Amino acid sequence: MKVTEVMYANLAAKQYTYKFNQTYNTKVKIFLETKEGTPFVTIDFNDTPINLVFKFGYELGEIQERLTSESELMLPIDQYPLPPKEST
Repeated sequence: MKVTEVMYANLAAKQYTYKFNQTYNTKVKIFLETKEGTPFVTIDFNDTPINLVFKFGYELGEIQERLTSESELMLPIDQYPLPPKEST
């Protein structure tokens, strides 16, 4: 299942996805893009169990709401590191 949404802090979504995958041993993939100045995120849940899909969506929504109210674009890097760069 893939979902595309407008996100205030798309980099924070990437940070959260990396930590979520590490915590729950899942393979959720996230793709960031900007169209006409608006940040979009496409989330590919692959074969993630539905209960974890709901957990992911709920927590990411709370994070986005909090960051919007705080005018922040990233989560604390010490708690939510960015994923390592993929080699090509």
